[in-house]
Amino acid sequence: MSKKGAGYRLRKELMAIHRDRPGFIWATHKETNVLLWSFLVAPPDDTVYGGGWYWGRISFPSDYPFAPPGIQFVTPSGRFRSETKICMSMSDYHPESWNPAWSVSTILKGVLSFMLSDDITTGAVECSDGERRKLAAASVAWNAAQPEFTTLFPDFDDMRREELQRRLPPPPPATGEAKEKGDAHFRAKRFKEAISSYTLALEAAPDAAILRNRAAAHEKLGDWKAVEADATAALDADAAAGAPVSAKALLRRARACQERGATADAARDYRAALALAPPNADAISAALAAL
Repeated sequence: MSKKGAGYRLRKELMAIHRDRPGFIWATHKETNVLLWSFLVAPPDDTVYGGGWYWGRISFPSDYPFAPPGIQFVTPSGRFRSETKICMSMSDYHPESWNPAWSVSTILKGVLSFMLSDDITTGAVECSDGERRKLAAASVAWNAAQPEFTTLFPDFDDMRREELQRRLPPPPPATGEAKEKGDAHFRAKRFKEAISSYTLALEAAPDAAILRNRAAAHEKLGDWKAVEADATAALDADAAAGAPVSAKALLRRARACQERGATADAARDYRAALALAPPNADAISAALAAL
């Protein structure tokens, strides 16, 4: 198959992955070369790699799918040597075992399964479980420091937030019902009732999203002390869960501090929100300049 044919096949496969993404896996390709893919794996929390986000690359030959790709990890993991090709049955180390019916989704599932195994192969390293857990905890910051990574995955913070939310245990029924009632009250501009419902939901299960919602209701009523308290609690809850910083919580706290005359604290939060490069950066800059 020509490079053009391989490119057509790979674009179709990427669309299929986006429609039905395998669990714990994300993928993209370089804008300038569809044969060069990057992937992310975030292994289950009950493994030594739990909490880690591992970036890797797949290099497809021009005659794909009739020949296998090269596979390597970039993020240090304690499982594989960084930027070194991995020997596995689905890689170009073993063209004799390659099956053209395998898809990129199949390959990526195989990569994750191989990572979680103890098989020793070319490209693998031996490391203690403790060291692997340390590398998992450091992986997000390590990835964020790589310009190529941030170009390939510009929405990484959103991806990570959504995945962390997906992995949370389902809330007790009472919590979900109370939150839904709070949301309904908020939409109807019954802000006091919304606060009561959100408070009931928080008694059953403290949650950063519900705290942000309650802060919004307090904001509508001009209770700036309560806004500041709930926004701070939401930021603390996100930090404890390892979730990305919420620009909305920072901005609500900044506004509350501003209204209460604590301009230095407001400026701190406006600057922190700007550092997240939000889409409303111009409005935040104007608010900061007006202090």
